[in-house]
Amino acid sequence: MPTIKNRLKELRIKKGITQDKLATELNKGVSENEKLVSKMVISNWENNKHAIKPEKAQQLADYFEVSVGYLLGYEKFYEIEKDALESSENIKKLIQSHSNFKDVIDEFEISKVNSGKFVFSLFNETDNIELFEKQIKKAIIKQLEEEVEDVDTISDESLNEWVNGVYKALAELPIIYQEFLSQFLTLSINEQDSIMNLVTTLYENSFSKKND
Repeated sequence: MPTIKNRLKELRIKKGITQDKLATELNKGVSENEKLVSKMVISNWENNKHAIKPEKAQQLADYFEVSVGYLLGYEKFYEIEKDALESSENIKKLIQSHSNFKDVIDEFEISKVNSGKFVFSLFNETDNIELFEKQIKKAIIKQLEEEVEDVDTISDESLNEWVNGVYKALAELPIIYQEFLSQFLTLSINEQDSIMNLVTTLYENSFSKKND
């Protein structure tokens, strides 16, 4: 699972201050026994080389007027996790209340989509979700170009259904395949084609050896 990237550099640049200036701001009011924050420390934080300690994370969040979750890059991850958990709870409530069977099925489908998004966020930065969905839509359109006369007639709703289908499939896979597919689907179409060609070559070589 990759380290979730914090937003410190993004916030610092947006505020228009240097690493030296930020270090100076953080060192204001520091006691004699407390270690000062240097430009190198700021750089290591920004590049995820060192974790930001809780007290410094809070100080930085207060300085930039954001939540600690936003600063550390966890906020969107937690939102995705929350959606997945809420969907699961909603299914339990619907079953316990003897709700209409269709309502249970609909909520179950939503739950699988949210679970797939959560799986994706475990192996990627959450900012990649939009890229992931664009790549899926491009792949779908590329495939349908051979089957449909005018791809412009494909509605956004249909494309979104395809994307949701991928999320559902992702949620059902063993972890080793979840990680591979989550990262594979963020690649460009050309990169995906290159990997598929490599896999095909490896398979053919392996098949030939088994039959020699």
